[in-house]
Amino acid sequence: MIRGDGIGPEIVQATLRVLDSLRCGLDYRFAEAGMAALEAQGELLP
Repeated sequence: MIRGDGIGPEIVQATLRVLDSLRCGLDYRFAEAGMAALEAQGELLP
């Protein structure tokens, strides 16, 4: 999941709730994009 900026984090949280409710046993990998990524790693994209 790539959270991104703006409403991205809220959309990801809502999406995770829906996916988790399906109980499919999914494993998630998270990455930052946008300003959070720029501040953490010096690049806008993972």
